[in-house]
Amino acid sequence: MFFFVIFSSGCFASDVAPVDDVDIRDYKELFKRCNGKACCESSVKSLKKSKGFLLRKNQPFECPEGFQADALKCIDSYRFCAPKNK
Repeated sequence: MFFFVIFSSGCFASDVAPVDDVDIRDYKELFKRCNGKACCESSVKSLKKSKGFLLRKNQPFECPEGFQADALKCIDSYRFCAPKNK
């Protein structure tokens, strides 16, 4: 139970970097804001490769039609919408 409290507070405490002031496709700036965190940097690479767009801070994890929610399975990952495969 103690582990769960620490883990869950780390997951939901804050984003890697605020994204309200960054263009949703400014990959270089998003990568820079990862501050060397490997998971975060990998999520930016996945976002760029998918040609998706970033979900803003406090935005529900929902995507418009034709897109699917995506993120890496680690704490520092950005949340984004990627086009669905046809």
